[in-house]
Amino acid sequence: MVGESVKTLVTHDILGRLMIQCARHPGLAQVFEDLLGFEGNEFYRSQWPEMVGKTFAEVLVSFPEAIPCGVKHDGKMALNPPAGYIIEPEDEILFIAEDNDSYAPGQQYAIPGEDLENLLAPISSFAPKDTLRTPEFVLFVGWRRDINDMVSVIDDFLSPGSELWMFNDLSETERTKRLKDGGLDPETHLVNIRLVHRWHPVPPALCPCGDACEFLGCINGSVADKL
Repeated sequence: MVGESVKTLVTHDILGRLMIQCARHPGLAQVFEDLLGFEGNEFYRSQWPEMVGKTFAEVLVSFPEAIPCGVKHDGKMALNPPAGYIIEPEDEILFIAEDNDSYAPGQQYAIPGEDLENLLAPISSFAPKDTLRTPEFVLFVGWRRDINDMVSVIDDFLSPGSELWMFNDLSETERTKRLKDGGLDPETHLVNIRLVHRWHPVPPALCPCGDACEFLGCINGSVADKL
């Protein structure tokens, strides 16, 4: 109905995934705010004939007022392409910059031989060989219409043996029914996490006992204080 000029996005699902990532990685929300907001720096994409025939490593040191971070080639975007990638005439370079007219090629910085070798090395060579992943325990307060998608994303992110504690005013039977109605069967679809159900959403200061109080550690204060 809208033609090929408009691409629709399911923003509710995207925001749900961003919320999960930000909850697991402190400080990530500020990064998203800086990159996706209108203030500060944003992503810009443009062609630069001066860069045709140069490697991406050379592009990295040619823009003093911006950060090259990707290349769009043949309709596909590649983030952090190999440093030896040669820029072609139709390529668009992706930048992080203050504005679309705030940057341009400048004097290319010289790269010492040893640093150039490190720059050209695959990113995977810097990754730790063995990463010890331990089970995590995540608290999910409330209910959302896209909770099926969020639970699936959490299951993908966490390591085996992790638990997702669900704290809201729905009974366990109603939660399970809604999850299954949305296409997610907790018994068969979850690989890494186990759902732990808690309810009775009463602030601990007003609840001297019961599941909510037991779960929150019998503290005097609010749920926010505990979190």
